[in-house]
Amino acid sequence: MNHPQDDVPAGREYASKSQQDSLATLDDESLTMLLDEVIAMARTGRPLISGLADLDDASLGKVGHAAKSMRESLNQGVSASDAVAALSLQYQSPLATAMQIMMRTGSTKPMRETVRLIRQASEERRQLRLRSIGPLLNLLVGATIVFCVIPWILVTRSEAELIKTALSPTVRQICETFAMNATLAVIVTLVVVGLLALLLHGVLKTATSGIGPLKDHATFCRWLAMQISPDQVGDGAQMAAVVASAADVVSPSFANDWAPTVDRTRSGAVSKDALSVPEETPDQVAACIQHLVSGSTRPDVVALDLSQLCELFSQQY
Repeated sequence: MNHPQDDVPAGREYASKSQQDSLATLDDESLTMLLDEVIAMARTGRPLISGLADLDDASLGKVGHAAKSMRESLNQGVSASDAVAALSLQYQSPLATAMQIMMRTGSTKPMRETVRLIRQASEERRQLRLRSIGPLLNLLVGATIVFCVIPWILVTRSEAELIKTALSPTVRQICETFAMNATLAVIVTLVVVGLLALLLHGVLKTATSGIGPLKDHATFCRWLAMQISPDQVGDGAQMAAVVASAADVVSPSFANDWAPTVDRTRSGAVSKDALSVPEETPDQVAACIQHLVSGSTRPDVVALDLSQLCELFSQQY
């Protein structure tokens, strides 16, 4: 699995823009299939380039095309981490970090965790769509009844002179407008359904907003634990890189929140106040970071604590 170009300067682009554009359409299922093959290659000690060559088959569709593009990137001198990160614009950070750790340690756990992360995100999107189908159907049926069926019924009853009130002419005119103009009725129905669908989306998003922080910190703890090694005690530069890469995996906004902590860790800060940990960080996570940076607790113990925190947060969302 080793590749001569794995050590590259920080900030280098993952791949050319044309390569990124060509792979940006790789769906989650195809991406995880290819990553499973990469994991299998690492487990058996098979060279990455030769393994990708076997996947360069038109019958494999997107997977074969992505394998070919990745192999071409490696042959052009692109590092393995950059080449695999270019497989997906959405998951660049976890892909690059996982490949870097796997190349350094030989462990496939980070890449397997990336596959799990991608599948989990895909399943969450699927569940959200399924939860939205029922309410949307109810909205559609209700709007159809209000703007298409009821006007027709009222007009029919008005013509039979069964409705005799002071407001009858106005009601009748409105109902006739919808009953006689099917296009208008359909347009109004779709507009109302669309507005209510937006409201429904907002309600569902608000209902799940509390899950976000727990999920983010669970992911953060998991990726921190995977990267901690015994030789990182008291090494501010290494620990800063570990915290930065773990935060990048979560999201760009999460990484921005942790940027000051990364800078202070790199400059040698060790106390909790000096590290400037983000305010929303759980106290247990902040304590783990402080213990690790200061060297007051063995790295393997901190890694175990972080793994347990990850499990705790995961059970709560």
